[in-house]
Amino acid sequence: MISKELLSEVFGWKIKFVNPRINDNEISFIDYNGNTDSFNVYYVAHKCKEWALEQGFETRVTFDKNYKGIWIKKRFGFAEESFMANTEPEAIFKACQWVLDNKE
Repeated sequence: MISKELLSEVFGWKIKFVNPRINDNEISFIDYNGNTDSFNVYYVAHKCKEWALEQGFETRVTFDKNYKGIWIKKRFGFAEESFMANTEPEAIFKACQWVLDNKE
């Protein structure tokens, strides 16, 4: 679902382990100090979109009856990608992971 690297980048913490709890829409994690916490998956997706915007990327969610997707586009540039997933948060996490992997 979301990588520990992306979660670390978005929240500014050093995350050691991420556990997506799909049934209750929670993402729990453990940092390197042994602290545990959890957030609602939609809150984490929102924070990821804010992080992407800070990196210079705009996101636009698109819906189709068969899939949920998100477009991510570099502001004032030409880099544009699209990502599809079964849920909106999953699409957002894929898009933001792409941003993290392609940061200059």
